[in-house]
Amino acid sequence: MTNKKLIQSNQRYWLTTTEYVRYLLSESKSCSFLNTELIQDSLSAICDQENLGLEGLLQQFSELFQVNEIPFNSRQLSSLSRLANVAFLVHDRKLLPLECAQDSEISFGAGDQPRVFFLSVPLPKQKLTKKQFVNTLMERRWSIITVAIGLGSPPVIGSAIAELLQQPLFDNFVPEGRISPIILVGIATIILQLTAQLFTSMQTLAQTYFTQNLDLETKVATARRYLDANSSTLPQKDIGSWRLTFSVASAFLGSINSLFISIPLAVISMIANVLVIGAFTDLSAVWNLFLILLIPTAISIVISYLSSNISIRVIGQQSSVESTIYDTVRQIRGIWLTNTESVYINRFVRARVAMSKSLLKSGRLEAISSVLNGLFQGFLYAFIFYQYYRSYLDPSRSNLSVGSLLVIYFAIGTLSGSLASVAQDLVSIAQSLPTYWMPNAIRDINFFRKPRTSSFLAAPQSIVLSDLTYTASNVDYPFSQPISFEINLNRSYALIGPSGSGKSTLLSLLIGHLNPRSGSVDLYDDRQQILPYNLTDCRLLVLGQEASACGSYLSDVVDPSRHVSIEKIEAACRELGLSELLDSLPLRWKTPVNEFSRDLSLGQLQRFKIARALVNDYDIIISDEATCHLPEKQHLEIMALLNKRSKLHISVLHRLSALSLFDYAIEIDRSGQISVKSTSGITP
Repeated sequence: MTNKKLIQSNQRYWLTTTEYVRYLLSESKSCSFLNTELIQDSLSAICDQENLGLEGLLQQFSELFQVNEIPFNSRQLSSLSRLANVAFLVHDRKLLPLECAQDSEISFGAGDQPRVFFLSVPLPKQKLTKKQFVNTLMERRWSIITVAIGLGSPPVIGSAIAELLQQPLFDNFVPEGRISPIILVGIATIILQLTAQLFTSMQTLAQTYFTQNLDLETKVATARRYLDANSSTLPQKDIGSWRLTFSVASAFLGSINSLFISIPLAVISMIANVLVIGAFTDLSAVWNLFLILLIPTAISIVISYLSSNISIRVIGQQSSVESTIYDTVRQIRGIWLTNTESVYINRFVRARVAMSKSLLKSGRLEAISSVLNGLFQGFLYAFIFYQYYRSYLDPSRSNLSVGSLLVIYFAIGTLSGSLASVAQDLVSIAQSLPTYWMPNAIRDINFFRKPRTSSFLAAPQSIVLSDLTYTASNVDYPFSQPISFEINLNRSYALIGPSGSGKSTLLSLLIGHLNPRSGSVDLYDDRQQILPYNLTDCRLLVLGQEASACGSYLSDVVDPSRHVSIEKIEAACRELGLSELLDSLPLRWKTPVNEFSRDLSLGQLQRFKIARALVNDYDIIISDEATCHLPEKQHLEIMALLNKRSKLHISVLHRLSALSLFDYAIEIDRSGQISVKSTSGITP
């Protein structure tokens, strides 16, 4: 999707928000993703707005599309521009269509990289059937399917014409030794085959683009649906089960390709070749031929369907194997300490043996199918020679010439291949059919987090909990009785209480990750008016007790969003006294970080994670034992630092030595009752 004239008319590639929307509007007719009346009307309305800022544009885009932001990587731009329907770069509040990024001479410094966005189809935030799931993602792709079928039809017709040319070639021109017609027919056949191959290649490219584009949209849509879900509604599953859940949710990809592209093209090919065969023999022979071809096709469908049922079992068994491997790697130290290696080996062996048995059954069925197909392929050739023999013995029947025999021979081969293709496609559809009725944790989500605003909103002057109750898993604990209290801005609060009293649960209720059974959590401004947003819409930083971090490198621990320059990150680490430690790492910020890495201790990782509070300005910081792996001195220093760097700091404390650093203590007792008191009257 490139309108170079429009872009070059601005004498630059980077566009203002209004110019970029006009660019999208000009391309909407040629882009199926944008070619709907609703989107075109919405884009026109956006164009009419004056002084439209970037955040306002992203907010309005989010009402029409799924807006996805990914880290800048110059090596991946070309791939993204081919797969994503609409993608653009943002830098200095200007936008650049991604398809033009290759043509413009753009360079960025390490700390001055642009933001990368692409738009995709949003799934409705409600429980979805498989049909609704598929329809939403397929709504704007019918034009691509039409193009793929249109490009696939000429090769079928060209192949049929090339088959028909064999009759005059071998019946007339070759026996008579007429060189010129032979050369002409040969050239015509070559041209037909080359043209057919060209169209086939174009059709393959269109089909590949359709498949990859749909695959990208599906994976993004399912991932965003999972990330947007209210965490309390997600079932507890191991990694293998979640992998199976995501696979089943997108299992329609192969069936869509088969149902709307492969099968229609195969049917067109069968019709063309049946007509070719019918031109040289009687209809009864064509009908007998078709019946013979249906037998191996039916056998293939039955055997392949049985194999598909086994394949569904194999997917579940493979998930079990993967879960066992993942659990073993994750808990390897505990396994060594408890001397339970044999337990995990037995789990793996049992899962692997079950999967091997299923694979052997599937292999036997495929072998039987191969033998039967070979047998009936021999019947096909016998049928051809039988027709030739009948025409030779019966003078009343028109003789079947050698040329006609070759035409029928080639047509039967093509017809047989088309039927085999249809059988394979029907099996692909049959494999995905059970997933239409199976429960699926991705499609069945019906509670979602409230969407975040595109820009941060002002911090509330107070947070008021009114008659709030919460229970989990039908257990009347920790907040079965109503609780009410108030938290004010420009204060610091220590959340204390015995282990298991509900401190982390209370933080999740404040943030909005959990929904109360009754009561409310309301935000108030300085005029005591309720604010229509959540804490997550403010400049909020949440620091958990876990030391592992999202991302691949150490820099992701400090800046998960990858929006902050390395210079600013370095300055934050100097303030926390981490420079010497950083210099001791050979890869510095490119040091791999995950739960299995051993370059840094848990305490060191926690200190790098706390540096997030220094690289950005946050109004509210919520910490849940964020210093649990640090020594006492660093624990006190960091608590004081977090109080200083925020307008409101709420921290779960187990070490009460830092209690005096806070203004108030929120104490939870075993019964779930809460009291808020000044720390000046509390002795640690």
